[in-house]
Amino acid sequence: MPGGEIGGSPGRGLANLESYFWLKGAVQGPVDLRVGGSTVHAEFRVVEYEWNFGDGATLVTGGPGTPGQGSEVHATYTRRGNYTVGVRVVWSAVAFLNGSQVGQVGGLSSGTSTSYPVSEIRTVLTG
Repeated sequence: MPGGEIGGSPGRGLANLESYFWLKGAVQGPVDLRVGGSTVHAEFRVVEYEWNFGDGATLVTGGPGTPGQGSEVHATYTRRGNYTVGVRVVWSAVAFLNGSQVGQVGGLSSGTSTSYPVSEIRTVLTG
């Protein structure tokens, strides 16, 4: 199963401001397998996306998120640091033999992670 690639916006996060994430490339097309004289056709679908933002925060979504500030996948980091953002994609598969469903498998998964740097801006009052 393809894990895909995580994107983030902004490219470098700022502490106490939201960062947005999305997953691209986690797509699995149908597969046909020859078994004896028959063909087994398998179709895959994503059940959910389980996000981990590297700071203890997690999020489960039904979609992969979208590039930019409209993404349903977002996190707010409270401190500067280099965080590992990961996603586990949970899949199910349905198998067909000669056009009739013969089985279903759940709990398949793939995943990927990326490093996400977060900076912190501090203000100094003088005078």
